[in-house]
Amino acid sequence: MLALPDTNTVREYAARWLERKKNLATNSRNRYTQHLETACKTGLGDLRLQSVRPHHIKDALSSLADQVKKRKRTACWRPTQPTQ
Repeated sequence: MLALPDTNTVREYAARWLERKKNLATNSRNRYTQHLETACKTGLGDLRLQSVRPHHIKDALSSLADQVKKRKRTACWRPTQPTQ
């Protein structure tokens, strides 16, 4: 008998994965949660896990890179090099 295709989304899978990580430090759990939420906002989160293809990953990475560039352009504070 064939198994039915998995209907879980990437977001659902990520949430279950994080729940199974019982021994994570609080900071690590918070960081993982933040990264997963950011990745899911690129459009990956709503895709069925089995339907994710390389082009979805490339699109998500491109979107994340654009967000980083945009934040750098709009940052009001920039670290300065120490004077010698």
